[in-house]
Formats: sequence, C-alpha cells, structure tokens
Amino acid sequence: MFILSTVLSACSLPSELSRKNWSMLYDSKENFTQPEYTLFHNNDSSSTLYYTFQWSDFLYIKGKGHSEYTATAQLSYSLWESYESKEVLDSGVVYLTDSLYFGHNKKQLDSVLFHAPPEGEMVMKVTLKDVNRDKDFIHFLPVHTESRYDQQYFLARDENGHPLFSHHLSKTSRFSITSSSPKTTKLRVRYYYRDFPIAIPPFSIDNGEPFDYKEDSLYTIPLIGRQTSLMALSDEGFYHFQADSADKEGFTLFRFSDDFPAVTTTEDILTPLRYITTGREYEKLERSPVIKLAIDSFWLENSGNINRAKTLISKYYNRVQDANRLFTSYLEGWKTDRGMLYIVFGPPNNVYRGTNTESWIYGEAGSSMAIRFNFVRVNNPFTFNDFSLYRNPYYKESWYTAVETWRR
Repeated sequence: MFILSTVLSACSLPSELSRKNWSMLYDSKENFTQPEYTLFHNNDSSSTLYYTFQWSDFLYIKGKGHSEYTATAQLSYSLWESYESKEVLDSGVVYLTDSLYFGHNKKQLDSVLFHAPPEGEMVMKVTLKDVNRDKDFIHFLPVHTESRYDQQYFLARDENGHPLFSHHLSKTSRFSITSSSPKTTKLRVRYYYRDFPIAIPPFSIDNGEPFDYKEDSLYTIPLIGRQTSLMALSDEGFYHFQADSADKEGFTLFRFSDDFPAVTTTEDILTPLRYITTGREYEKLERSPVIKLAIDSFWLENSGNINRAKTLISKYYNRVQDANRLFTSYLEGWKTDRGMLYIVFGPPNNVYRGTNTESWIYGEAGSSMAIRFNFVRVNNPFTFNDFSLYRNPYYKESWYTAVETWRR
C-alpha cells in the first residue's frame, strides 16, 4: 500500500518559531486537508507521534513509465525547546506513497517514534505535505514531559485498538485507556458537569468565578497490563482520569453533543447568535414557539434578502464549526475567547505564538489601523488548549463595528 522511510536529522540555528506569521493555521481555505495527531510518551527515552489523514485529499498523478496513479505524502516533524528557541531537539521525515489501485477514500493511520527530553515543556511542529501539489499543512503540538501523571502519559484507544485523535467523544464511542507506567494499577475518575457561560465581549471586564474542582461524582477503574477495559462516557460533561489523585494532573475526555463539532441542532444554531444579538433579541428567539423559523427570520430581516441571508448563515456557522475544531478546551470552542473573536471577526491576518502566548492581528501588521488581540495560556489540568484574552476598553468600537457587519 505504501513505501515508508524515515530520516532523522539535526538542524542548527533555524529561525525562531515565534517570529513567523502562522495565520494559515486558522484559515481553512489555506489547508487542503485536516490531519489529526496525538502524542504518547512510552517512557523517558521514547515517545510516539500518531497521525492520520485522508488520502482522498491528495493529488494522484501518473509518473513517467508507470501505469498507476499515485499520491505521495511527506510528514516531517521538528521538536523545539520553545517557540522562542533556535535549537531543534529532534527531527525526522516520513514519506508515504499510495496507489489508486488500493482505493481512493481510505485513511492513513501510522506513527513515528521520537525522543523528548524528560521534565520539560516543548513544542513540536508537524508538516504534512502533498508532494504532487507542493502544498502543505502545518500543525503545532505541545509536548509535556515534566510529570508522569500528565495527560500525554496516557493514550485512549478505540475498540479496534487504534489511538483516538480527539478527546471529544460521542455517547456510543467505546474506548480504553493505556498508561505508560507499569506501576499504575487503577485510575480515579472525576466526573464534572458544568454549564459554562459563553465568552464576554473583548472590552468587558471578566469577573468570572474560579473553577470549582469539587467533582460531581467520583469512581475508580482498574488497569490490567497498563490498560483499562472498554468503556463509554454515558453523560455529557468531562471525565478526568488520574493515576495520582493527590494532584490535579491527569487525562481528560469530553462529552459534548453527539454531532460535535458539527452544528446540527436548534440549540447549536441558536446559542452562538448571542454574540451578534441584543439581550432582548436573543430572549425573543429563545421564547419563540418554533425557534428555527425565528432564527431564519432574524437572518432575513438583518440581511435584506434571501441570497445574502443564505451567505451569512453559511459563513457564520462554518466559523462556529471551525471554532469548535480549533479552540475547544474544557468547553466548546465557540464559547472560548479565541472562538468568539474568530466567529465575529473571522480568521486573523497575522498569528504570532510564544511559549504561553498567542497574538492575533487584524489588518496590516504595524499599521495604526490594525487591531491586535493578545492571549495567554491558562494553566489548566484538563487541557493544553485554554487561552484567555487580555481585555481592554479600547476594543469596544471595533467590536460593535464587526457585529454590525453581520446585521446589514
């Protein structure tokens, strides 16, 4: 089915990741495919990067002297001390080739070993390239080895034994959990159900309550040979699996709606409208006898005609789905600070990343007309993807201008 080769190499003094514009990470039009990745630290000297992608996203061509059409993927990775570092700790390249003879719509599922130094916080840049198109997709993964009780020392697998690439599961998803430690004989599971509010506008003062770590229920599951038996998440909420209950660290799985991250239900299309409606408008939509018809009327009244309404609806809810895919942490991506801005303002023109920071710029970098939003990563035991916005009254005018573009 494919030819596999791996090349490990050392790099010296490349440019820092923090100086580059990574806006393509959040622009779905720039990405020809949507690969998925997950990491597992096998022990102190070996870690595994699991990856999967759809071959149907790749270009198949017939080479000279060949009768078959083939596609070639190049997966390369580089492990960095930080976004600001110039030193690459490990790197490698994997080439995979597929033929149409074997079918066009299959998934590639594979892995590559790498070495992550112990007791550190690092970042891995992974690039998947369609060689025939000369197009690539870049992804960044946090790599944490500072504690054996952290989430990357656990791996969730489906009922076929394949790694799970998403921590967001449906009611019917059956899975097991593997621990890297042979000494772990049981996991304590803390179940939480929280009705989290949506993000507040960027100019508002956030007086949110601190998270209450008191679980809604608590139970224990055994491990045999470092692995649990198959199980499922029966209720919506999130489940925190811990080998050491004295600390907050652990491995977390989430149950949102069964179609998540897709927008399919009436609630899915109603609740994100809170960003562009007044309080009175939103309450009227909520109380409507047929909410879906009321939402359609909202878009039609504010757009002026059916064609523009259809365009706005498609654009808005595509952004909601993208926000769910990109920014989900312990709550749905559309509810987060980054999700809110992504939905209302769209993909940023410039994205700069630091070890625990992220900056978005709308407009031309360096221009006095540009708007810059700064985020900081929150130390959260449930996820590495929790970022909080630095709020400022300065954003008020820009926010209402952006909201108004959805309403005319």
